[in-house]
Amino acid sequence: MIVRLVASTAALCTLAAPLASGFAPPRTFGNGVLEYARNSTFKAHVVLNHTLHEDSAYGVVSHFWETGELINYELVIDVFVDGEGAPSISFQPGMASGQGYPKEAGGLELFEAGGKMGKASQIGGWYNYHKVIFRRSVRMEVRTLGGQQAIYMVVRGFEVAKGTRAAEGLRLPSGFVVPPHAKLQLLRIDNVTYRPLDTVPLVQLPSGYAGVVYLTSLATATVPAGNGYTQGCLQFYGDVRKQMPAVVLATSLSELFLTSDRACTAHYKGGSPCLFAHSAGGVLHFSQLLSNGSQARPPFPADSRERMSAYRFFDDEVLGFQDGGWLQWHVGDARSSTCASSHDVDTSGYLREPANSTSAAAVAVRSYVWVYTWPLDAERPPVSAQVGRWPQS
Repeated sequence: MIVRLVASTAALCTLAAPLASGFAPPRTFGNGVLEYARNSTFKAHVVLNHTLHEDSAYGVVSHFWETGELINYELVIDVFVDGEGAPSISFQPGMASGQGYPKEAGGLELFEAGGKMGKASQIGGWYNYHKVIFRRSVRMEVRTLGGQQAIYMVVRGFEVAKGTRAAEGLRLPSGFVVPPHAKLQLLRIDNVTYRPLDTVPLVQLPSGYAGVVYLTSLATATVPAGNGYTQGCLQFYGDVRKQMPAVVLATSLSELFLTSDRACTAHYKGGSPCLFAHSAGGVLHFSQLLSNGSQARPPFPADSRERMSAYRFFDDEVLGFQDGGWLQWHVGDARSSTCASSHDVDTSGYLREPANSTSAAAVAVRSYVWVYTWPLDAERPPVSAQVGRWPQS
C-alpha cells in the first residue's frame, strides 16, 4: 500500500508559522583539529574562529572535547569573546572538568558528571558542555605550558536566531534565563597558599554587575594529612553593599561538595575514599600519602600530605549576584555554628578575619569558578576577569 502525503498551501503555511515566530532551528558551527600545540613562546594554534551572522541574536559555544598524548595535562585553552584582547576564559581541560590532579593515583580515572562534563579515556578524553555566550564573535586558541604535543580537539556551538523565544537569553536548568549580553567568565586562583583563618576570595564581583554562579571546582594540597583546613564557612554575599548575615553555603568543604568529612570515612579509618561524580557535585580525587608515596594512615606524621579535587554545580539552583558581591571560604574556621554572623565588617567594608581555628594548617588552593556576569547598565563594558598565575610546568 502506498500512502500519499498531501498538504494544501494553507496547511504548509500553518506548519511553517511556528518556525518564524519562535521555533526556528539554530545554526550549528564548529571545528575539529589534529595539530601540534606549543608553548606561549610560539604563536598559539587557532581551533575555532567564528563570527555571528547578522540575523542571529547571539551564539553559544556548547561542546568541548580533547585528547592527545600522555603529557596533555600541559594544555591551556584560551577563549576570546567578542574581540576582547585578553581571554575571559583560560582553562586546562582537566581542571575545567573538576579534576585538579589528573596525573596522580587516588582519583577517578573515568567519570561523567550528569552529562555536563567528564573524562572518557585514559589519555585525555576530557569533555564539557559549559555554554559560552557571545554576541559578535568567538575565537578559541590552544597552547601548552611547556613543550610540544599532539592534540585532537572538537569544538561545536550554535547561533540563536533573532525574533525567536530563545533570543531572550540562555535558559539554565533552574529555569533562570541568563541575558544574551552576559558573559561566562572563569575566575581562577592558581596555586596560592592560604594560612589558617585566611579568607579565600573565590569570587569578587564589583558593584554595577550582576551574575549567577554556574560551577565551582577546587583542588587543594596540605601538610600534614588530616589537619582541619576543610572546616570553615563558605559565605555568599549577593550584593557588594550587604554586610552580615551572609548566606551560608556550607560550614565545610565537605558540605559544599555534597560528601561527608574527608571524602567519607577515609580520614577516620584510613580506608579508601568514596569518590563520586554526580550531576550536582562530586569528589574526583582524594589522597593521603607519606613522603615515600605510600598510603598514610592516622595518626598522620608531620611529613604526610593530603590532596583533594572536587566540584559543585549551581545551575539547578540560582546563586545570584544582584549588584556585585562575594563568594569566600574561611580556612579552618572552627565557629561553624555561627558562620552567618561571626565575621564583623570593618570601616573599609572588608570582612575582618575570624578569631579562632581548628587544627588547620596552610593549604595550597587552585580554584575555578565559572560565573555568568553582565553589567546592570548595558552600556558598561564586561567586568575584568579575575585570574592568577599558571602553575609552572
